[in-house]
Amino acid sequence: MSLRKAVNDKCKECIYDDSPGNGNWRQQVTACTAKTCPLYPVRPISKPKPSQPEKTAILVPESTTPDPVEEMKKRIRKATPELNSILGESS
Repeated sequence: MSLRKAVNDKCKECIYDDSPGNGNWRQQVTACTAKTCPLYPVRPISKPKPSQPEKTAILVPESTTPDPVEEMKKRIRKATPELNSILGESS
């Protein structure tokens, strides 16, 4: 048995109460107040969950740049008559 497992088991044996509403064993060991216990400084404690950033809506302004697809369509329409005249084809 590892040292960590031995400490965990001893703390759990000492403080854990499985009655509803008391939390899990790690939560109970984290709340332990026996500061004179030799295992107190190395007791397994629950790590707080990282707080989630508050979700906020991000407003993105409408783009002022032209749509590249529409720009390409305009160029093709403009170039088509010129290309047809160069190639000798009728539109």
